[in-house]
Amino acid sequence: MQTSTTEKLVSHLILITLSVLAVLPILGLAFAAFNGSGRPISGIEIPSLWTLENFYRAWAKGKFGQTLWNSAAIALIVVVGTTVLSALAGYAFAVLRFRGKNVIFVLFLIGLVVPGEAMIVPLYYDIREFFPFLRGNYGTIALPQIGKFLAFGVFWMRTAFAAIPSEMTEAARLDGAGSVEIFRSILLPLVRPALLTLAVLVFMWSWNDFLLPLVMLANSPRLQTAPLSLAAFSGQRLTDVVGLSAAALIVSVPIIAFYLVFQRQLVRGVLQGALQ
Repeated sequence: MQTSTTEKLVSHLILITLSVLAVLPILGLAFAAFNGSGRPISGIEIPSLWTLENFYRAWAKGKFGQTLWNSAAIALIVVVGTTVLSALAGYAFAVLRFRGKNVIFVLFLIGLVVPGEAMIVPLYYDIREFFPFLRGNYGTIALPQIGKFLAFGVFWMRTAFAAIPSEMTEAARLDGAGSVEIFRSILLPLVRPALLTLAVLVFMWSWNDFLLPLVMLANSPRLQTAPLSLAAFSGQRLTDVVGLSAAALIVSVPIIAFYLVFQRQLVRGVLQGALQ
C-alpha cells in the first residue's frame, strides 16, 4: 500500500517533534555544564562564557574515574555472561528436544513478571550467607545482574532461534553435524543481529542500574558504580546546578557513545525480531 504525501508529512512532523522534545533536556544540561558566567541559571540558556572548569571540579569531587571504571567492568562481565548463557539456553529451548523443556522455559518467563525490587533484599542475604566469597569484588553485583537479565535474554534468543526454519537444522544433522556444530557454525551466525541487540540492551541496563548496586555495594565504597557516585555527588551539592549538570554529563556520555556506536545493530536486531 502506497503512503500518501500527507501521511508522510504528518509522520515526519511527529518524529521531528518527538526528537526536539528528547534533545531539549540534553541541550539544557550541556549548556548548564559548560556555563562559566557564574550567574544563576534559569531554564535553557546558551552560556555567555564557555568553560571546562565545571567538569574538572565535578570529576575531582565526585571521584568519577574509579566509579566509571567499576561500571564499565561490571557491565562488560554482565554482557558476556548474559549473552553467552542466553544464546545457549535459547538454542536448547528452541531446537533441542528434552523432557520438561516447556516447564523449565515457563520458569524462566516468571523472571519477566516478578519485580526486581522484590528480590533484592532476599538476594542480599542469600549472597551474604551462601556466597561470602563474592563480597568485595565485582561478582557481588555482576552475578545478580546476570540472573536479573537472563530471563529476558533467554526469551529473546529462543525467539530468534525458533524463527530459523527447522529444515536447516535437519539438513545439517543429515550431513553428520552434531548439536554443538549446528549451534556454532550454522545457527549462531544467523542470530548475530539479535545477539548484538541483546548485548547493547544489557550493557545499558547494567550501566543504569541503581537500586541493586545501592543495596549490594553498601559496604564496598571502592566498588561504587557511576550512578551511585552521581547520587552521592548530587546529594552534597543540591544548589550547584552547573556542577550537577557536569557530573550528569560525565556519567551519561559513555552510555550515549556506546548506544551511538551500536545503534545500527540495535535497530537491525529489533526489526529482524519484528519481521520474524
